[in-house]
Amino acid sequence: MKKLDEWTKDKSIAFAIFAQQIAVSAESCSEFLKLLKVGELFEGYHKLPSSEEWLRLYKNHRLLYEYLIKLLKSLVGLLKLGLNWLKFCHSTGKT
Repeated sequence: MKKLDEWTKDKSIAFAIFAQQIAVSAESCSEFLKLLKVGELFEGYHKLPSSEEWLRLYKNHRLLYEYLIKLLKSLVGLLKLGLNWLKFCHSTGKT
């Protein structure tokens, strides 16, 4: 963390906080992604089916498509909100 603190000295507060959160969570995120890749998120968790098997579970693919589109739109909305917050903080000098 000492090196991160030195690196963030000339950075904005919002960017420094963001970088610190990434650094702190890097190891746990890596472990989570390894478990996700193996398909064993929890003890006793069943391995996820392949995408072809998964899609066969749905009789109406349009509903799945619409759900995924809504999910992506909400994620884009969250990203826009975060960017607007950073712009606001930068414009008011609170970063």
